[in-house]
Amino acid sequence: MRKPFILVLIVISIISFYSCKKASTISSSAPTVTKWIFNDVTYTGISTSLNLNLLNAIDSAGDEIYISFSKIPVTQRTYAVNNETNDTSGCYIQMSVVNGGSYHSTGQQGDEVNITVTGGKITASFANIAVENYNNSVSTVSGTLIQQ
Repeated sequence: MRKPFILVLIVISIISFYSCKKASTISSSAPTVTKWIFNDVTYTGISTSLNLNLLNAIDSAGDEIYISFSKIPVTQRTYAVNNETNDTSGCYIQMSVVNGGSYHSTGQQGDEVNITVTGGKITASFANIAVENYNNSVSTVSGTLIQQ
């Protein structure tokens, strides 16, 4: 009688041990690559750098986007997006698309760039920022720029 009881106890212990095992992979939704979306096209940056007060990204075709700050961000912060490069409280977005022209932020109310700083590196995230070309054609751009 004692042997079946011990056997049942061992089986229950083994089942309990393996049924509580945690997954070995941890999923993260944080982006790890610079990407931006404009006119339903996704651009993937091959280089993202901070030069002076400009966070600049470029893809393999030469398409480019940059965010101009009045001062280099050093802490987490949300910036209002403006339509002027000389504004001291927010930031300004400009981009150029090969065979598509240049675009700049319009300063639409509510447009924001969220900044995080990790290990001295800047990550800028933004969604549906109004941009216009020099013919006043308005579109939106969204993305995440990660300083390398």
